[in-house]
Amino acid sequence: MAEEFLAQLRYVRRGVLEKGDQRCFICMEDYGTTPSENGTIERAVILPCNHIMGSECISTWLSPRAQGGAGNNTCPVCRHVLFRRVRRPPISQSNAEHMRIHTVLANRCVGLSAQLGLNHMPEIAGMARWMANQIHDIFAFERIERENDDRLVRSVAAASIYMASHLLGDGRSLEMIESCALSGDDPIRGAYAVLYLHRYDIINTQLLARVGMGLGSIGDVLPPALP
Repeated sequence: MAEEFLAQLRYVRRGVLEKGDQRCFICMEDYGTTPSENGTIERAVILPCNHIMGSECISTWLSPRAQGGAGNNTCPVCRHVLFRRVRRPPISQSNAEHMRIHTVLANRCVGLSAQLGLNHMPEIAGMARWMANQIHDIFAFERIERENDDRLVRSVAAASIYMASHLLGDGRSLEMIESCALSGDDPIRGAYAVLYLHRYDIINTQLLARVGMGLGSIGDVLPPALP
């Protein structure tokens, strides 16, 4: 997650900064003038908490090599949480079974997208596939293997399509999705609640950027819970 977070940070031109803010407070080097040890120019970036610091220094701070191998996920100044760490428990399923469920989820998202008339915007199915499979990676849906629980697949795919369609600007209602998914609105609501809880960990920021959005604008288009 650190790499995705760093990739979306906005650079700040040195010329618009106050004189006292034109150097990184961590390494005390002027922005844009002194190469780091690896030859990369230190540039000013602004964090979601509005603190400004050097691009190389914040990268080192968030690196998995920091904090005993776990990496930091907070601002070094105010400790504002910058992104959530993804929990990835050991997967008891075989790799083949794990990939099979990935394929089932992906196919369900693509099929549901077509049923809802979203083929004109393939990014929606792509975003939904990505989110559904990220959630699968986090939780490892062993119930699907143990109980052949297709209802769980339908619910996760349906909730992913709802979230993706609203994120990318062609939202479909819960009623429309439920009528196509045939999983009932309560399982979809439950799946959406899990997706929303992990939204910062599972959303594909590159697809989001194509419609001019960043993670900070998610709250403007996604409700915390389905109505």
